[in-house]
Amino acid sequence: MRKKVRLKAFVAAILAMLFLLALFHDVRAFGATSIKAPENANFTEPSFGSAVAVSDLLGTWTVNRVKVKKTVDGVSSENTYSAGQRFETFVPCPKKVTFSADGNSVFEYDNGKTDGPFEYTVEGDQIKRMDPAAVYTYKYTVTNGGELQLVVSISYARDSKPIEEEYTYYAMKK
Repeated sequence: MRKKVRLKAFVAAILAMLFLLALFHDVRAFGATSIKAPENANFTEPSFGSAVAVSDLLGTWTVNRVKVKKTVDGVSSENTYSAGQRFETFVPCPKKVTFSADGNSVFEYDNGKTDGPFEYTVEGDQIKRMDPAAVYTYKYTVTNGGELQLVVSISYARDSKPIEEEYTYYAMKK
């Protein structure tokens, strides 16, 4: 029993590491265009349902909550958590995310830890990354109210069961 718990903890740690590496990996190999914008660019808010301009992503976003949807072998569960709240998954919820015009991003957590700067690229509103252990899909929108919704979808298998996890981060510029 103890070995099984240790194995699960080890697998969770490896998956967390793979997720973070994939999340912050330079995706130029997938044909995406690097984000470059002048510092004094006019960042206008898109109208509802319109294409999101890359410039709308730039700035520091404070994460308010995260919605976690997990499907294991066809059975789904969904929960919403406050920023900084611990939940059983391998993806930590950042407190703030900063996207800069030079193409770098920094993730800040409640404990003062930061990840980054990491180079980022965007193709439309999506970034896709293949990994030997999982498939990651990233999509973002900025609503009329100015809220960033960053959706991270992960697909992988454990114990021969397909697992899909979707994290929706809700954040506001502050």
